[in-house]
Amino acid sequence: MWFKGYIVDKKPQQLFEMFLVSIEDKKSMNELLDELVGHFSVVLQTKTNIFCAVDKIRSIPLLFNNEIIFSCESDLDKGENSLVSLDEERILELRMSGYCLERGTIIQGLRSLECGEYVNIDRESGEAHFERYYTYQKTELSKASNEDLLEELKRVTLQVLEDCVKQADGKRIVVPLSAGYDSRLVVSGLKKLGVENVHCFSYGAKGNFESIAAKKIAEKLGYSWEFVENRPRNQRIFYKSKKWKEFKSYCNSYSASPFVQDVSILPRLKGVNIEKEKLLFINGNSGDFISGLHIDREFFENDKTSLVDIVKLVFKKHYSLWKSLKNKKNEEKIEQKILGIVKEQNTSLKPYQIYEALELINRQSKFVVSGQRSYEFWGQDWALPLWSNRYLDFWVKVPKALKKDQSLYRKMLHEENWGEVWEGIELNNKSIKPRWVMIYRFILKALFFVFGKENWHQIERNLVVYWTESVCNAAIEPYYKVALSLRGARHGVSWITDNYLREEEGKFAKK
Repeated sequence: MWFKGYIVDKKPQQLFEMFLVSIEDKKSMNELLDELVGHFSVVLQTKTNIFCAVDKIRSIPLLFNNEIIFSCESDLDKGENSLVSLDEERILELRMSGYCLERGTIIQGLRSLECGEYVNIDRESGEAHFERYYTYQKTELSKASNEDLLEELKRVTLQVLEDCVKQADGKRIVVPLSAGYDSRLVVSGLKKLGVENVHCFSYGAKGNFESIAAKKIAEKLGYSWEFVENRPRNQRIFYKSKKWKEFKSYCNSYSASPFVQDVSILPRLKGVNIEKEKLLFINGNSGDFISGLHIDREFFENDKTSLVDIVKLVFKKHYSLWKSLKNKKNEEKIEQKILGIVKEQNTSLKPYQIYEALELINRQSKFVVSGQRSYEFWGQDWALPLWSNRYLDFWVKVPKALKKDQSLYRKMLHEENWGEVWEGIELNNKSIKPRWVMIYRFILKALFFVFGKENWHQIERNLVVYWTESVCNAAIEPYYKVALSLRGARHGVSWITDNYLREEEGKFAKK
């Protein structure tokens, strides 16, 4: 058995025995996988079959071609020479959104398990039998009072953080801290539990609003904190380095573009030694999604949104990395694929539930969650409390009204006020840094706003955002290229995705 990840209160030998007992019985296997608390992927080989499973959010991807199983850090260039044909339809999906739909990858014949899924592959015939043991769907929502749900949310939130403390097992906990809700929840909840061995860090332009608030939060909680200045120049150096090349190879799932986030920042931390210490990194992914912030306003205004309208909302939100690709032909092609996926969903679900499930199956599990590769790459452990089974089980039953504007989530956090960091310290009080960029933007706006609001926003994305992103994604390309582009990039991820696909197309063209 090959296993990667962490299961609360279970040792590897216990897991092996549990999987061995359940492998021949579908019901037993579904129940086992559904009940495991943690994040993992597993491959179990018998004389006749190869069994592969991923957790409910696909935190550790598995790829396969009916012959060989790859974990995402496998380098296919060192694998099968037969894997050389690119899938142009999947490339279009990824280029427009940052991820592939369904089990697709940009390589023909190579598939990826979706979240909450396992596959049994017959070793003789190569035939694959898929089973989805979990979906983020619930037809009967909670009828508990708002007060009871509030109390349950408090209890479950502390419980998922207690699971992280168990996982840490004495290791120092490190939290990338911002001005928002989710990472603040993590650190204030840890303080509530009495955890003291916590180090926080923030990054971006000097004096940015995220770091100012983060410093205040850490100081209030008594946690150590440091700031790493990150400019496009720093990030450009990293993108040209050997480490960036190694990271791309390590995290390549062939089903999403690289999620950069913290990877270049970690070796620059001074408060911890990334090369010598064993640490546990905990970030706030994805409290905003799970608590309802991503639900389109349309669903709060209309309870009878049609399947076609759901598809159009998904396309509008997620398939806009490049404005130049949003033509009628591409729109029809991708919307038809999304519609096929939508029609497979439980027909008794509310429209907003289908919308949420689609985002979890695709963007969240394939792109956002892959940010955990940053910690693994530097040899560190990670935990995702806000993606815990316990949190999924709670939020899937919460009525829509309590997800509007994250009302239940925000109410609990402000009322509990753990660590006294929920009042008096600004939340997402955005400002533009460095100061010269603010002046530059003011001048540009005065010159170009006359061309209309939409055109101004595209000019701003081309000329200004390059300097204001904390992660500096767009710095993968020189400024002049971004500034002069007429393709309509949405943000830095557009450029990361474009660079990734260009390299993959070039790599496979040589074979």
